[in-house]
Amino acid sequence: MVTATATRKSAKTTVRKAPKHTPALQRVIPYQEKVRLMVIEVLREESGR
Repeated sequence: MVTATATRKSAKTTVRKAPKHTPALQRVIPYQEKVRLMVIEVLREESGR
């Protein structure tokens, strides 16, 4: 019984908290990602979507 209790306690300490949600407007994206998104947007417009 002591072993089971110790196992449960150690399992609880290894649980990590989920990362805090960051609003999209406050997130910084690299220049390459901006270029990629702009290219996708233009291609969608040109294809008639």
